Amino acid sequence: MAQPIVKRIINWISDVVEIVFPGIAHQFKQDAKWHEECYGIKPLFGLFWNLCFNAWFHDQRSIHCGPHADKKNQVGICLLLIYILKCGKNFNHSQQMWLVIWEAGVAVLLNQTMRPSRLM
Repeated sequence: MAQPIVKRIINWISDVVEIVFPGIAHQFKQDAKWHEECYGIKPLFGLFWNLCFNAWFHDQRSIHCGPHADKKNQVGICLLLIYILKCGKNFNHSQQMWLVIWEAGVAVLLNQTMRPSRLM
């Protein structure tokens, strides 16, 4: 997480959240302030307490994860960011990704995007 590219991505994500969802960013900052005052801890990832990368590496055909619930992030932001780590490959904007909500039986075609998790 100390790599310069990871720090830049975290800062970029935090900046975009502040612009697109200022109310949620304000809540995150208030939460971080309270935790720092009460417990001496603060978020390690910009506005965020946790961070999960699903990346595309050499010889992979796709990026995926099993069905899961985003219970810890109900009032936060879910950021879906396409970041390619394939050697010699460039980002192909014509390729899409799918958000699958298993319980609802739906699959949604997405571009790079972010949205409040509570809307899912």
